[in-house]
Amino acid sequence: MPHGSERRKYIRAEKPFVLNLRIKPNKSRKATSTGWNMVSADNLSAGGISLYYIKNLKIGSLVDLRISIPESTTSICCTGEIIRSKKNPKFTIYETAISFKETSEQEREMINKIIKENLWE
Repeated sequence: MPHGSERRKYIRAEKPFVLNLRIKPNKSRKATSTGWNMVSADNLSAGGISLYYIKNLKIGSLVDLRISIPESTTSICCTGEIIRSKKNPKFTIYETAISFKETSEQEREMINKIIKENLWE
């Protein structure tokens, strides 16, 4: 649970790393997936991730994520929902916040363990 002024439910790692992202197709269209893109991230917790993306993703859009944790042999594959997308005023990228969806408590515990073991706190 959050402590003091901290509102977040899970511990958060603030360390740059790279992951793969794929936009899920919209069910109302016959669009296919866009393929995987390598993106830069700097903020990870068992509840979600903050990353930098070249496009402004619509809030509520779903994405597939493949997260390879530095200093770990573990990879995490999950689905996330865009909860915020804001253009960075200095660059042509968007700061995008994603909330993990359909992740089990076991997967969340694994992320917390990886963060603690790799001194990402």
